[in-house]
Amino acid sequence: MISTLELTKAASQKEGSHYGATKGSDATEGPPPDATHSERFRDNLFAFLDGPCMFKVNIANIIIIIVNGAFFFCLLVGMQTMCTPLLNCQPRNWWLNWSIQLLNVNFTFGALVALPWRLANSWHLWGLACPGRANDDGLDLYGRETEEIWFHIPKNHRRGINAIFLGNAVSQFVNHAMRCVYHTYATSNEMPGQVLVNVFFILAFVLAGWGAVYLARREAALRKAQPGRWADPLGDAIKAARAWCRERCGGDADAAEKEPLVENRSSSRGDDA
Repeated sequence: MISTLELTKAASQKEGSHYGATKGSDATEGPPPDATHSERFRDNLFAFLDGPCMFKVNIANIIIIIVNGAFFFCLLVGMQTMCTPLLNCQPRNWWLNWSIQLLNVNFTFGALVALPWRLANSWHLWGLACPGRANDDGLDLYGRETEEIWFHIPKNHRRGINAIFLGNAVSQFVNHAMRCVYHTYATSNEMPGQVLVNVFFILAFVLAGWGAVYLARREAALRKAQPGRWADPLGDAIKAARAWCRERCGGDADAAEKEPLVENRSSSRGDDA
């Protein structure tokens, strides 16, 4: 789900700007003259994955996760009237199994869509790309200067964040494979299926949360060191919500003036990872 949220955030681009603006390229530039066919293919793939069509698909994926997740939770804790005993009966067990199977499809979809960005950063950060591109701080995938905040995170930290998110993807893929092998309620609740379907599920969640917190902390450090240079979408949304609440609730509407929103001068892509 975190991967999906990252993608929906990255899908909002300035009208008329070049696609690469969300991947670290200057908004007024296209690919450099020496861009290889593989790099152009990568850019086109990124453009599709961050485009309006996939944006809608990602939103639909999030909605399904929320609705189905609530259904799964209700069945898990016995909040159902289909049968008794509440925590072990049919058709409750059947629906519980297929609910978690659908959630795994949703999470695997998010991991697959984010994977090209993770892999591209791996080649770039470890100097594996051909031709080689400069990967110093502040340089995009083509080795050009950029205002994309992700590329200004110190390289060693970017390597760590990207590795964590790659671990999340691998764990999710293994988890999905285990769910395919132990696909029934019975096999997934007896050894060895009970361990195999849960350990990778938990690991994927832990790595996703770890990566998200790590990324947020590094971005916050950059914004604190250079106030006003990069937008803070989440912080701005919270400030806007507070201002709206002050107006509606009869509070001090002028207090919102004390927390001016940062101008959105650059897109805020994490990925990363």
